[in-house]
Order: sequence, then structure tokens, then C-alpha cells
Amino acid sequence: MEKKRAAGIIIYERQGKSFLMGLRADGQGWGFAAGKRERSDSDPMEAALRELREELGVVLSAPLRQQVRFHKTILCKYIRIDKQSHAVSRRTILSDIFYLEVDDKDAINFRTELTDGEVTAIRWLTLSELSSDINIFMPSLIALNTLELDFSLLEASTQA
Repeated sequence: MEKKRAAGIIIYERQGKSFLMGLRADGQGWGFAAGKRERSDSDPMEAALRELREELGVVLSAPLRQQVRFHKTILCKYIRIDKQSHAVSRRTILSDIFYLEVDDKDAINFRTELTDGEVTAIRWLTLSELSSDINIFMPSLIALNTLELDFSLLEASTQA
């Protein structure tokens, strides 16, 4: 089993109570921008910001970068499907998760043309959408579940 150190970032928009996510090209669902640290990354936050730029085309302004906070380190086991060979492998990652909360999603500009092949779509997804039948990439689901979220709205809808 391959062990990797990774970093990722959760971007949450307060007004719409939604998360910026990309649909993974390998068919494993929606996920936050994240990936393994590279030698050129000086620290985990730089790795998370690089992945955000590569996967979702988001380059944070200096004021927004200053608002990014370390959230938690998670351990996750999952199945990885290689995007070229389609080979399946088991992975264990230790991932440093960063968090950015913005007042308005218009503060975040993401590219609409997808060029790196890692994601096929980018969307803001609400907690209600994420709790429905939407497939979420396991490491992103674990990261999401580490947040202190208000699930009361969801509880009311399941009791109806």
C-alpha cells in the first residue's frame, strides 16, 4: 500500500452555504482541490494553493490567501484509478486540510475551461446537494465531516 502526504483546501461560501468542488475525471465523484505534495512546495499550504490553481484554476488574491487557515490533518484510505492507464491501486494518505470561508462566491474566480484533465466540471455545491445522491470522493467526504456544520436543515428535510 502506497503512503503519500497530501494537502488540500476547502472553500466555503457563507451566503449560499456552499462548497467549491471539482468533478474528478477518474469517476470517483466530487472533491475539493487536493493532491500530493511536490518537492517544489515549501510547505503544506503552498501545496494546497498549487493544487487549487492546477485543478480548479483558482488563484487567490493576497487578502484571500491571508484568510486561509489550517484546519486539520486527516488519514484516509481509498481506491485510486490512474487517469491514463485506468489501473486501480489502494492508497493511504495523510492530508493537511486548509479552509477558506468567503462571504460571497463572487470573490472566487475559477476557470471555466478545464485543461489539466483532473476534473471535468467545477461547481458550488450546497450541503443539501452533498447529502443527496451526489458521489463524493472519499478523502473529500472525510475532510467535509471534520467541519462543524449545521445539519439541522437536513434533519428537518429527512423527517418530512
